[in-house]
Parts: sequence; C-alpha cells; structure tokens
Amino acid sequence: MPDVLMGRSDVTVRRGAPPSLEQAAEQMLRSGRLDEAERLCRRALSVAPDSPQALGVLGLVFQRRGRV
Repeated sequence: MPDVLMGRSDVTVRRGAPPSLEQAAEQMLRSGRLDEAERLCRRALSVAPDSPQALGVLGLVFQRRGRV
C-alpha cells in the first residue's frame, strides 16, 4: 500500500503492520480530525525531530487551520 498523501511512492507499509505515528496522523488529517493529527505529529517529532512525513502533515494541519 503506497503512501500517496505526501506524494511519495517510495514508502510502503506491510499489510497487517500497525500504522506509524506519521501514518496515523495522515489518516486523522484525511478524516478532518486536525487536533488528533497535530497531536500525533508532535509525538512523532518528539521521537524523530527531522521526520519529513510528520513535518509535512503538521504543515498541512496548520494550513487547513489558516495558520500559515
């Protein structure tokens, strides 16, 4: 299952594997649950501060809220 939200096709997820924090944040973003998406992104960034996926989703959260 390719990761297409961020325009990336080089990331794949094993079927049956639990979603990463970044993937869970993307799912929350897609469903309009911005508070949950932000919380998951911040948690992912506390573990991996340079995560491009978490930074990208967090940027989209801010954009949808009109904060950028």
